[in-house]
Amino acid sequence: MSDPKTITEAKQLLVEGKDAEVFFAAMIKHMKLPGIQIQDFGGNSQLRNFLKALKNVSGFR
Repeated sequence: MSDPKTITEAKQLLVEGKDAEVFFAAMIKHMKLPGIQIQDFGGNSQLRNFLKALKNVSGFR
């Protein structure tokens, strides 16, 4: 499981895998969409644990 990063933006986009992370980062940059942070949770089987850990990350409210 990938560990959640410290939350730096109000909007969180959770993606499955590095390919999705790279794709959405490029799309967000191209569309000039501010205030979105991408978090890679790994795979579907890891999502539940990632969400449990995310609520304990600095910046979560």
